Amino acid sequence: MIIIRLCGGLGNQLFQYAFGKKLSLFHNSKLLLDLSAFKNTDRSFELDKFLTNYEKAKNSDIIKVILKNYKSIGEILEYIQSRGENYYKMPIFKERSLSYDDNYLLSLKDVYFWGYWQSEKYFKSIEGILRKEISLINKLDVQNAELAKLIANSESVCVHIRNGDYFYDEKIRNNIGILPIEYYYIAIDCILREVNNPHFYIFSNNIKWVNENFKIKQPHTIISNNSEKSHLDLYLMSQCKHFITANSSFSWWGAWLSDAKNKIVYTPNPWCKNPLYNPVDIHPSNWKKISVNLL
Repeated sequence: MIIIRLCGGLGNQLFQYAFGKKLSLFHNSKLLLDLSAFKNTDRSFELDKFLTNYEKAKNSDIIKVILKNYKSIGEILEYIQSRGENYYKMPIFKERSLSYDDNYLLSLKDVYFWGYWQSEKYFKSIEGILRKEISLINKLDVQNAELAKLIANSESVCVHIRNGDYFYDEKIRNNIGILPIEYYYIAIDCILREVNNPHFYIFSNNIKWVNENFKIKQPHTIISNNSEKSHLDLYLMSQCKHFITANSSFSWWGAWLSDAKNKIVYTPNPWCKNPLYNPVDIHPSNWKKISVNLL
């Protein structure tokens, strides 16, 4: 069985699920999700809003994976003494860095995976399956259905501004960093040169800040009705034709899930302020990077 430790917000959960889905299909193994990281945090499990296919892992499942691979104390000691040189052949596969690791396909068939896995290289080969599964279970309410129709009938550009938790949490701000507003203005100017009559749809976890500080003359709509339902904002994002992402896995998935023809995606580079936190393989090759100095 493939057990994936889930953590973080919806964007991170999608990266972890997509990684696990690829491995479960590759090894023809059952996919289980360990949800224990959501206990005593302000994050919640959100993949149940989609047609994702999984089982919830129990503690006994995790123990079973370890015991099945380590049949003796001698094998455990041998692993410890090897200092993790063959880490990809161990029952606990912990992400060693934030760059793509192609050793993941050399893993055992029964493994507990711990990491973020922030690169489409891990799951690009099953893109069609993921697009079908990351679809909403329930129908849209009237307001969101109307917004989806407006997005579909315009030259829609998704703009994601994330600075709520990034701005107020000092640790997150120091490690991930906040995008300067100039990044968005540069990206909008680029869009205006490439797209006729764009309409900008602005998504944010800090709508108050957007209303007070983000000023553009072009036609735009601020989406503010889904503050407690991030899966609905993600769906609306994915219906747009072009994208200006934040350094956020949430808007990454909004852009990636869009199947618009000839879509243009602008994304910041680097992704994180602290190089130790920077997922260097997160940018798909056809996305356009804008150099930034993160605040």
